[in-house]
Amino acid sequence: MFGLFKIKPPIAPKEKAWTEFRMAWLAEKFGMSRLLETPTLSPEYDGMPHVSNYEEAQLLLDFLRTWMKLDAAYVQLQVHGHVVAPDSIGTYEPEGDPTVVMIHEQDFEHRNVLVAAMAVGLARQAIAERGLQAELATDGGWTVELLPVFLGLGLFPANATVKDAYFDTGSWSSWSVSRRGNLPSRLFGYALALRAMVRGDTSTEWSASLRPDAQVSFEEGLRYLEKTKDTVFSRE
Repeated sequence: MFGLFKIKPPIAPKEKAWTEFRMAWLAEKFGMSRLLETPTLSPEYDGMPHVSNYEEAQLLLDFLRTWMKLDAAYVQLQVHGHVVAPDSIGTYEPEGDPTVVMIHEQDFEHRNVLVAAMAVGLARQAIAERGLQAELATDGGWTVELLPVFLGLGLFPANATVKDAYFDTGSWSSWSVSRRGNLPSRLFGYALALRAMVRGDTSTEWSASLRPDAQVSFEEGLRYLEKTKDTVFSRE
């Protein structure tokens, strides 16, 4: 009878175990100090560059690289499938091809999508630089998408998992939904809760910027973690 009122995690047991294990794996490979020292970037942060063209997109990429404290210098932006300003590519040259971030001009109007694409590109290159691809060969790219959460950029990919588009010309209109990335919003929300719990964040006002499904997972996850301490991911 009492079990009916037992607090439960907001995601399935297998998803919970995977998220906690991979956050711990990222702490081992990239260092827990990076998580502890890096705040969560809010979409309202005034210091983040606004983007309306390729040159400004390059400034945003550099800003995100600095925020995540990653080298990941060999990342290449492409607009409409064509390389733009190749001289801006970093000088670091690991074996193999550079990581290419594909963007479109309409993405300049969607900051969540643009930041998420760049953050995942930087994460993919950082993992390649450390030679960790083989350990992630079978996880469908989920851990790559989780690394930006670990390094403070989780709000953007969480909000970019689904992109809505509406067009109205007066004579006709259309509406479409497209999926971006592989990691579900609910896992982003729970990973953000793990991060906030480990950091001991006293303010999580930035969570108001999350899309509803991620926000529910975050709030319920943080409440669950604070009450139960039931997680394999901790400072220790």
